[in-house]
Amino acid sequence: RSLRIGVCPSNTSDTSIDLAYIGFSDNVSDFAGLVSTIGDADICDHTNVDAANFTCYACGKSFKIDIYAEGEAQKENEADPNAAVWLLTPAENDRLTLVNKNLYDWATEFALINVYSQQYYDLHSELCLPKPVVFKWAAKDIADSYKLSISRNPDMSEAEEYLCDDTSLELYGLFTGTKYYWQVEAVYSDRVESSDILSFETAISPRTVKIDGVSNVRDIGGVAVSETQRIRQGLVYRGAWLNEITAEGKEYALKSLGFKTDLDLRNLAEIGSDPKSPLGADINYVYLDAPYYASGDKGVGNPEKQSILADEIRVFANPDNYPIYLHCSLGRDRTGTLAFILEGLLGVSESDLFRDYELSVFSVRGSYDAATVPLLRSNISSLYGYIRGIGQQESFKDCVEVFLKGIGITQEEIDSIREILLEDVE
Repeated sequence: RSLRIGVCPSNTSDTSIDLAYIGFSDNVSDFAGLVSTIGDADICDHTNVDAANFTCYACGKSFKIDIYAEGEAQKENEADPNAAVWLLTPAENDRLTLVNKNLYDWATEFALINVYSQQYYDLHSELCLPKPVVFKWAAKDIADSYKLSISRNPDMSEAEEYLCDDTSLELYGLFTGTKYYWQVEAVYSDRVESSDILSFETAISPRTVKIDGVSNVRDIGGVAVSETQRIRQGLVYRGAWLNEITAEGKEYALKSLGFKTDLDLRNLAEIGSDPKSPLGADINYVYLDAPYYASGDKGVGNPEKQSILADEIRVFANPDNYPIYLHCSLGRDRTGTLAFILEGLLGVSESDLFRDYELSVFSVRGSYDAATVPLLRSNISSLYGYIRGIGQQESFKDCVEVFLKGIGITQEEIDSIREILLEDVE
């Protein structure tokens, strides 16, 4: 594994630390000291630490540790001496995680009976960034160029194609819980040589997304709602404001993710006197002073806010609006409220609803105001209890449907949302 380690700021001469206390960060500048590999380095004296709060007991100062450079090494296929082109990684039938180990373990072990998430509350680091899949291949003769094709179909139909000059490529943005097939063509001046078609699978996990200059971004898709259905990926993304999006981030959002609608849940005091999307004039820009949680003037229990919530929900009933990016300022409260209701309508389990909401603590914007996980959970629990009380149905899905019909959403609109966002799976 390629590691970068940050050490206690009081002890910058030391270049190692107990691996039991490794944490995740993408912000290398926070680290007092860095090394590229662990090797046989001695463990320094300052390893008696509070792992949850990244605090050194020896001096009381806080530190950060980074293992973000690469995740676990991918398995490699054996070279084929008889082939003109052969695939190395991902290995055949390999299973890859698209998020870091901390986030993957948290997501798979998530339970409402603890506040495990609190240890990841970090005001300075985006801890939810995705991991790339590293594709590597080899050719008997060096080619002029290579074409990497990736498909979700064994016959390689509807493949995404990538042209490159090298024999490796890192790709972000693959779907989670999905089987992929891949192939490489080596292009020469007088011929084209093709590799065999191999397959790999991505693990089921939250599909976090990196958009340069934007925090707390993820796809709500990939979550199972029954044994035979899940939410489609690539259609609804949630996150924080777009105020600081870079040119690179804008290009990725529009061209790679294909955003068509910017659903802005902030009020005009936050947006400004000239409401417009940072994604440009061609985006479908919808801004609504959205409610959050249940109680108070700004909660979904307020009749005035219920009409706004109905307008939010209707955005998802129109297939022409997709893919949609919904956000507020932090991507947590107003965004979390709408996502909770939308996902509840689709049939997401209570545990997965709370997990998606709580994942925001892994981001800079989601932990911006340093609210505690128990407080956040109390806020979203009030919304859950309110809708339960209104619906009076056995399943939360049916409770959400009753609630939404009560604020003016029609059965036709509900059916449209489910038709668009749900897909059958084996």
